[in-house]
Amino acid sequence: MTELARPGEDASWRYYASGRRIAWKTGTSFGNRDAWSIGLDRNYLVGVWVGNADGEGRPGLTGAEFAAPLMFDLFNLVARGPWFETPGSDLKEILTCRKSGFRASVNCEDTLMIKASLNALKSPLCSYCKLIFLDPSGRVQVNADCESSGNMIRKSWFVLPPVQEWYFKNRDPFYRVLPPFRKDCISGSPIPAMSLIYPRDYARIFVPRELIGEMGKTVFEVAHRHPGTTVFWHIDNQYAGMTKNIHQLGLSPSEGDHILVLVDEHGEYLKIRFRIISGNQP
Repeated sequence: MTELARPGEDASWRYYASGRRIAWKTGTSFGNRDAWSIGLDRNYLVGVWVGNADGEGRPGLTGAEFAAPLMFDLFNLVARGPWFETPGSDLKEILTCRKSGFRASVNCEDTLMIKASLNALKSPLCSYCKLIFLDPSGRVQVNADCESSGNMIRKSWFVLPPVQEWYFKNRDPFYRVLPPFRKDCISGSPIPAMSLIYPRDYARIFVPRELIGEMGKTVFEVAHRHPGTTVFWHIDNQYAGMTKNIHQLGLSPSEGDHILVLVDEHGEYLKIRFRIISGNQP
């Protein structure tokens, strides 16, 4: 938390002898109603909140832009003290995965040795770096059902769950989506390719009525590693529609319990249960 990029004039603090080491974090509430920043050194803990007393939001009000500069100004008003001492006897060097931050597994290629608490030795190994096999072109996955072992390329690949990937890849230009399987590899991949964004299994969904009195629609959404794949939607064994590229579908199931089944063109499927409720139901 000492390595976060500071705002304004404090951005180059580490290049000056007068620079002050501070561990800090910011936050912004939904609708820009609240902006806060909290920081500490060995002697002081400083917290700053910025917002309106009535809770009304303001566009552009963020912790980094408004609360953090005030927090650093406050630190400049108090006496400077030494930084925390390193608890060397309570630390041990462990090998970690640079991409996930977990302890490195045998599949992690990009690793970093760090000092961490002894309790970190009990943390799980990285499960996000997967061993996959590519064809000679390196563009598609293969397996023993469709390619000889001499032509397969072993490769470690950082793979997030589909929903996490859906968010993460839009913010990290270096994230690479898992390559699809070659069409003649019928057995497919043990790594799931899709996951529901909304709703979750056993969700209770309240659907308000429109102004004309009819029940409104619920927008169901699924994340697929390869958006161009066709996904077929079924509710209670009845075909509800298909999606491609943008996997969203507005549906109006009746009140009560339902089962949603999704099947993509490669045969992978998802099954969840949900309940549509009215304002009178518990």
